[in-house]
Amino acid sequence: MRHPIAVVVLAQLFGTSLWFSANSAADDLMRQWGASPADIGSLTNATQLGFILGTLVFAVSGLADRFPASRIFAVCALLGAAANAGFAALASDVHSALFYRFAVGLALAGVYPLGMKLIVSWEPQRVGTALAWLVGMLTLGTSLP
Repeated sequence: MRHPIAVVVLAQLFGTSLWFSANSAADDLMRQWGASPADIGSLTNATQLGFILGTLVFAVSGLADRFPASRIFAVCALLGAAANAGFAALASDVHSALFYRFAVGLALAGVYPLGMKLIVSWEPQRVGTALAWLVGMLTLGTSLP
């Protein structure tokens, strides 16, 4: 791969855009589902809980050290996109949406931390600059929705 850092930071941008996608649709969800602001907060909390649990599983299991981090990163990004698509297409109320938002959070545990691992391992001589790009993309990605 000629520009692996560019690929990782772009994947980070689009992957982390899943994080607050439910919040960007909050007005529509409140109107269609009769959801309250607290319900929207629950969707956000479900994503955060999924991320925390997913990160814990990755840390305890050592999966990212036993399997290629780039593959886990790619699979998690695709699973996150699929869970977000399920949220958009299949959830019919807040309760059914909680599962999809939790799944998005689980998937993000394989995107953000593993993106950092990839950057550090692929660009050790430019790690500061590469991490700055990655964190910038994280910031833009979470604000994209």
